[in-house]
Amino acid sequence: MNNTVYQLVGDALRVEGSSRDLQVRNNVLWVKAGYDINVAADSQPGFQSDYNDLYATGAGRIGYWQLAARSNLSAWQNAVANDLNSLSGDPLFVAAAGADGLLGYAGPDSDGRDDDFHLTSLCGSYHGGALAPVLNDATGLPTFLAGNWMVDTAQSPGIDRGSSADGFALEPSPNGHYVNLGAYGNTPQASLSPEQYITILRPNGGDAWPADQTSDPLAQS
Repeated sequence: MNNTVYQLVGDALRVEGSSRDLQVRNNVLWVKAGYDINVAADSQPGFQSDYNDLYATGAGRIGYWQLAARSNLSAWQNAVANDLNSLSGDPLFVAAAGADGLLGYAGPDSDGRDDDFHLTSLCGSYHGGALAPVLNDATGLPTFLAGNWMVDTAQSPGIDRGSSADGFALEPSPNGHYVNLGAYGNTPQASLSPEQYITILRPNGGDAWPADQTSDPLAQS
C-alpha cells in the first residue's frame, strides 16, 4: 500500500514464489522498460489490485498475467478482473530527477536527495523534503531534509484517488477526505486538495451535472 516506484529498466512489482492473497492498493507504479505488475503463474490465487496509478511509457507494459503481456490498463483489467478503479496516467511528480537532472545515486556529490516524488498540486505540494533521512554533509550523521510548500502549475491525477477504506487523517488540510496515491499518501507531506471539487472517475463523454444542485462533499462521482 502507498508505494511509489519509478523504474527505468525492470519490473516495478514482481509477485512470485507461490505468494498468496497479496493486496496491491494506492500505489504509483511507472515503468519505462518492464512491467508495472508481473505476477507469476504460481502466485495468482487471491491476488487483488485496485486504486493504483499504473503507468507505462517507452517499452514498458502495465502487467504480465497468465504468461502474457498486458500492454495497457484496459487489457490488464480484462485479464485480471482487478484495478477497476485504477488509472493510467503521468503522476506528475514535482521533479523525479531533481535539480541536477540525475535520477538516483550518481556519486557522493549527487546522491539522489534532490529527487522529488511528491505529487504536484495547484493547491500546494511539499518541495525538497522527504520521509527518509540523508547524511548530513557536515556531521556525517542521518538528518531529515526540510522542504517548503509551493503551488504548482499542474494537478496530479493521483491526488485523492486512493481507496475510501484507507485512512487520510495524517494528510494536511484540505485533503479531500481521500488518501493520495503513492508514498506520501496519508502522511504530513501529502499534496493538498482543492477546497471543493467533483471528480468524474469514469467519464463517458456524456457526463453532466444539473445546475443549482448540492453534492455530498465526502462523495466522489
